[in-house]
Amino acid sequence: AVAAGEPAPDVLVLPAPDGAAEDLAEAVGADVPAWTAELDAWCADERLRGSRVVVLTRGAVVTSGQDGVARLRHAPLWGVVRSVQGEHPGRVHLVDVDEAPAPGPASLVRAVLGGEAQVAVRGEVVLVPRLARVSVPEHPGPAVDPGGTVLLAGADGLRGAAFARHLAAAHGVRNLVLLSAEGWPERTAAELTAQFRATGTDVTLATGTAADGAALAALLRGVKRPLTGVVHAEETSSRYPVTSVVRGILNLHELTRRHRPGAFVLLTSAGGPLGRAGHADQAAVDAFAEAFAQWRGGPALALAWGPMTEEGRSRFPGIGPLSTADGLAMVDAALATGHRALSVLRVDAANVRAPTPVVLHDLIDLTPANRWPATPEGEE
Repeated sequence: AVAAGEPAPDVLVLPAPDGAAEDLAEAVGADVPAWTAELDAWCADERLRGSRVVVLTRGAVVTSGQDGVARLRHAPLWGVVRSVQGEHPGRVHLVDVDEAPAPGPASLVRAVLGGEAQVAVRGEVVLVPRLARVSVPEHPGPAVDPGGTVLLAGADGLRGAAFARHLAAAHGVRNLVLLSAEGWPERTAAELTAQFRATGTDVTLATGTAADGAALAALLRGVKRPLTGVVHAEETSSRYPVTSVVRGILNLHELTRRHRPGAFVLLTSAGGPLGRAGHADQAAVDAFAEAFAQWRGGPALALAWGPMTEEGRSRFPGIGPLSTADGLAMVDAALATGHRALSVLRVDAANVRAPTPVVLHDLIDLTPANRWPATPEGEE
């Protein structure tokens, strides 16, 4: 209609794909780049500069203990949109509705025009996402049974490698199976084996990804002691494309259910809750992991582990880098809470700049006197 010369709409609603996907990993892998490109195109269209683009998902996020994730396919779009919002502030809005009959126009108008970039509508109630600090039990129990075996996929990444060492050194895990997409060079394998043996831990170094279901099943059949913990730490890259990471999470869920592990941990970056301009693929996977942990029956925890000092300066407004030691201490605290989705972050008021992720608004003083000048669109 706009191409025909008609006025641009005030609000343009883009509903997420309806219906279940036969192959969820393939669907998510196709949705993420398609939606990223489509939203970028809408935001670049000068004829729509005055329009608000609304991405409408259904049952993609949890808003309370009585709420649940209904459509896992929609969840990654929250990571995509949050990332696009960082590149095009004020242009794109995110609205999630539940599985009840669609909300009336009044609810959607309040959601979009109320000044919030991300909302969930439940009935006629409009809810906003905010991160809040959580308390930790004074005397937490063990995070994982140290006498069993813990399988960690993505052990070649920064977070996965740090957590693997921590499981042995701090949690006393005596049997580790570490999976790496690139494999283990002979010298690296020898050094790692010696390091773990020094802590009394037997380690099996395997090559591959959790996305290879047949290889993963064979690896699990070779586990000699009970599987008491599962950790997924694969992050998107040329080795781990979106489809592969999502399929890896699904495979770990399906293939380890009969083992009934006491811990099922999904380590991600902070892109899911915060979004990251230019990295919608990782943010989408992070958002999927959070939703999956909420959806999965049995133990599950998705941990959005923020930027680490080894990665350089933080690219997330309002967030500073964490040392490995501080990050692991916060991971331990998160494991003791009983929550299904948490963020491990260091709030940094000195790093506040526009646009600050909306989920941080209750943790950071955003009064005008304390705001940094807005960052030009497209600049990190």
